[in-house]
Amino acid sequence: MIWIQIAVFVGVVAVSWIVFQYVGSVYKKHAKLTLPAVTAETAVFVLHGCSGTVYLAWNGEGVPNQVFLALGAVFVALGLVGTLTAMRHLGWGATFGQGTGTKSEAARPVANSGLYRYSRNPQLVAYLLFLVGCVLLWPKWAGIAWLVLYGVIAWIMVHTEEKHLKEAHPNLYPHYCEETPRWIGTPRKAPYFE
Repeated sequence: MIWIQIAVFVGVVAVSWIVFQYVGSVYKKHAKLTLPAVTAETAVFVLHGCSGTVYLAWNGEGVPNQVFLALGAVFVALGLVGTLTAMRHLGWGATFGQGTGTKSEAARPVANSGLYRYSRNPQLVAYLLFLVGCVLLWPKWAGIAWLVLYGVIAWIMVHTEEKHLKEAHPNLYPHYCEETPRWIGTPRKAPYFE
């Protein structure tokens, strides 16, 4: 089983790297994502979700104790609410790479309020909470590898997006990066722009 988990890990990372190279080229060419790029990016996260069956497979033996069940449910709920809240705050178009160049984008090129004050990627952080909840609901040591796999995918995605945002907003985005942590934390300074 461990060889299957390793093969899935390597395969998903390879697919993610290829997809986000493609996404980066689409950003460079169009300054926003095309439908095929959004579909490919979404497919990476669907692939990760499906890979959970390899890492969290329940063989019918034992049931998580009540503490794990309760914590898992709380993390799943917080993760879902946080992910949807962050996506809604950013705007559905911007969430899927469609916001670049719009009037609202020009007025506010990067989100810096709400959850985006504490993280440049709150939807990814919140989704991690959801995944932690899943691991608590189906506790296996291999679940940690599944979380690490998500971290690798998120890291590749974030670096692709940050490269695009630095090119799209060369004067504003570096200030935002100085003020707001990539993953989670408190703002380093008062917001530079609102």
